[in-house]
Amino acid sequence: KKSRCVRRMTSQTAIRVGVLVILGVGLFVWTKATNFGESGGYASLIVAKSTTVLNVPKHTDVNSSLVPTGTSFGTSLALLPFGHQELTLYEFTIPGPASTGGYITHWWIAGKQAMGATLSIYVDGAAEPTIQGTPLDLVGATQAVKPFGNTFFGQESAKTSVYCNLPIPFGNSIRITIRGAPDKPTKTNRVWFVVHGVFGQRLVLGSPLLASLWPKEVELKVHSKLVKDILPLQPVDLLEVQKNSKKGLLAATLMTAASTTQGYLEGCLRATIDNNSFMLASGTEDYFLGAYYWDGGVFFNELGGLVNLNTQCPRGIPKCFSAYRIHLNSDPILFQNSIQISWRNGEGANKANRKCTKSSWAADEDPLTDGKPLENPTNSTLKAQLWVYYFH
Repeated sequence: KKSRCVRRMTSQTAIRVGVLVILGVGLFVWTKATNFGESGGYASLIVAKSTTVLNVPKHTDVNSSLVPTGTSFGTSLALLPFGHQELTLYEFTIPGPASTGGYITHWWIAGKQAMGATLSIYVDGAAEPTIQGTPLDLVGATQAVKPFGNTFFGQESAKTSVYCNLPIPFGNSIRITIRGAPDKPTKTNRVWFVVHGVFGQRLVLGSPLLASLWPKEVELKVHSKLVKDILPLQPVDLLEVQKNSKKGLLAATLMTAASTTQGYLEGCLRATIDNNSFMLASGTEDYFLGAYYWDGGVFFNELGGLVNLNTQCPRGIPKCFSAYRIHLNSDPILFQNSIQISWRNGEGANKANRKCTKSSWAADEDPLTDGKPLENPTNSTLKAQLWVYYFH
């Protein structure tokens, strides 16, 4: 009896071992077939009891981008005095002989005098800065009436500090400087500053994903525009990038303007991208997500915002606004080799009392006399900054 039990147990054990061996061999063969654990490319997976062949990403393709590979860097400063001479706040060079580049992930600056100073960011030893302006201008807060903020930039104080999280890529080195306003005394100038960054990590732009590149393959340029005494119905090019075989992404537009009437808000925005012309927006406030001359007042969110309306205007100018529009994470504006974006100081209506019916300025016989002007536009002043990423 005992012998039969032993034989039965031995037989059951042998069956279990046999099953495990078969499963192990099958798992090994399946693993080889799908090439799990190898890097790059695609593998063919043959489905059992079917002749269908599916091309599926390898396991590492799916997960490798989720694994952080970079190293962070940064600094912070407090009560640092500065004057009329350009002063380096921070300078960083990626260690090692070879580099895939890095990028600034965050900068914050504070100090009453610092808000009117010039902040400059130089990339890879360039003589000219990639970014330059007052901290308030760089985040569209020059005329902000109250604190505001979003994922990428904001002013979370009474105009004494601003921050920016739009990534600033560089290949090997970066330098950030400050210079006091030349017409202001510097005896009490003090600045607080924080900067963070990462190197050895791919730069991911857009959500959903638009691009994932090594930082050295990406170049950021802030195109600044300041135009005074713009005539009624006069067009102004906010951004013009000629054919240069560079692909790019318009990430954000920041704009401030002033006039004596609200007629300038009738101005439409036109775009010509890779020789394709179209109306970008049916009015100025329309582009910045408003309507009826922003009848709801100031607002801000992740796509756009109005941080000032008809307050803190230049002396003697009753109408003004300051607004921003973000294209990085939603509503991307992409181009393959050229882009032109234009704004107009007011707009004319045609015989059918419609406006903005022509896409490009080249199609207008005379853009200065295109029908009857709406809302009596007058001379205006405009300041704009457009953040553009170029891909090499």
